[in-house]
Amino acid sequence: MNDEGFIALTVPDKRYCFDRFRARSSLANIVDAHEHKRKIHSVGTAAEYFMSVTSRGGNIAWTPHSDGEYKFVHTVDQAKNAMKAISEQAAYLDLHAWVFTPSSFRLIIEDLYALGLSPFREVSFQDTTINEFYVQLSKSGTGPGIDRMELVKRIDEEEAAAFAISA
Repeated sequence: MNDEGFIALTVPDKRYCFDRFRARSSLANIVDAHEHKRKIHSVGTAAEYFMSVTSRGGNIAWTPHSDGEYKFVHTVDQAKNAMKAISEQAAYLDLHAWVFTPSSFRLIIEDLYALGLSPFREVSFQDTTINEFYVQLSKSGTGPGIDRMELVKRIDEEEAAAFAISA
């Protein structure tokens, strides 16, 4: 990509979709996947995905104001079969490998840039509408305009608010 180009992303907000109870992706997860040149999901990712994916009120995506009972979507047998397919056949399964809240995504993108692992920085950001947030990245981006500690505090606030809504 040239310096004037940009990447436009629509990213699911884990608080309002089937990833709700999955662990938030960490910088370590992403750096390790890159370092090991991972091309398919790990067996552990498949296990977590199939054992944790939920619906709310029968929907796999919802708004902050939705209600309804949370239910697991997949069975233990589906998890075992997915793990076996990856382990024995190196199968590619279409899963969400990465799970974010808006601030966790912004922090990881900025940290990857700071560590010299990505040339991209944030150009623009639009907070979650319905169940996704929007980000533009480019080589000429200036970053989130928020320091790392503020982003960490926002991550805590995002996750605390989501659990307060679902309680």
